[in-house]
Formats: sequence, structure tokens, C-alpha cells
Amino acid sequence: MNIDLFLLIIVVITALAFDFTNGFHDTGNAMATSIASGALAPKAAVALSAVLNLLGAFLSTAVAATIANDVVNPAARNDKSSPIYGMPILNADHAKSVIVLKRGMAAGFAGIENELFYDKRTSMLFGDAKSSLTALIGEMKNV
Repeated sequence: MNIDLFLLIIVVITALAFDFTNGFHDTGNAMATSIASGALAPKAAVALSAVLNLLGAFLSTAVAATIANDVVNPAARNDKSSPIYGMPILNADHAKSVIVLKRGMAAGFAGIENELFYDKRTSMLFGDAKSSLTALIGEMKNV
């Protein structure tokens, strides 16, 4: 296994772990204000947080859509007319090569195309990200 592929796998695994645990951190920040201001009792805040986090996991894909599209969209840095202009992004377009795992070319949460997907250094791997990554890792084991 070459070093680029190894680093890619580490970055993807780290991103997935962060995506999974991010809600835990947001919950603490959101509930701290309610508890400190006296608006909610600690038990009520924890119960509300638990219910809303559970519902959010089943009802919303906005965070995943944003991570998949808008957080790596160079328009946030380059296009002043873009609705995401000024948003902090990962500078994926500065990499020597980029591999994007997506189901298709649909626009992100902001409703705009991602110019990174059309860059000559970007390779698109279409399909379910988990299945695609599992298949990719399986193929690497055979090398």
C-alpha cells in the first residue's frame, strides 16, 4: 500500500469519526446556555437533548450534504456572488489529487454546483460512500 492511499484512508476514517461525534459536542454547547440561564433544569435539558439528537439523526441529512459538498467548495473563497462566499472551507482544491465519494453530481445544501468536482485533479467515485470505501479497502488488501 502506498503512502498516499494510506493517508487517504486515515483522513476518511477521521472525518467519519468526527462527523459521528460532532453532535455530542454541539449538544453540550446548546444545553449549557439553557441550564446556566435557568430556562431549563439539567434533567429536562438532557432529556430534550437526547430526544432532539435522536430525531435529528433520522430526520435530517443537511449536515452530511454540507460536508459532502459545500465545505470543500472553492466558490466560498473565490466567488463573491456565491451564497457560501466567506464560509470557512477545507482547501481540498490545493491538493495534488482529490477523490470525492458521492452518489451523484447533485448540488450541496446551498444549492450550488461545486467547481472542485470538475477540476482535472479530482476523481469522482459514485455510489454509497460506505459500500464504495469498503470495496476500495477490499481491493487494496488484494494488492
